[in-house]
Amino acid sequence: MTQSLVIGASGLVGGHLVAALTSAGQAPVSTYHSDPIPLASVLDITQQADVLDLLESTKPGFVYL
Repeated sequence: MTQSLVIGASGLVGGHLVAALTSAGQAPVSTYHSDPIPLASVLDITQQADVLDLLESTKPGFVYL
């Protein structure tokens, strides 16, 4: 199955997207910036190196921002 990355999973839309993907049997990689949520990693999208590292390590087929 193709990996999904949800950037901003602690937000309103991101939270609903993670829930929908999870209920569809996926295990999306999730990130947050300031509001920690379980099973998600902190990510500041203004830090290019951090974003590139995450993309390289997860190799997602879909990125939701």
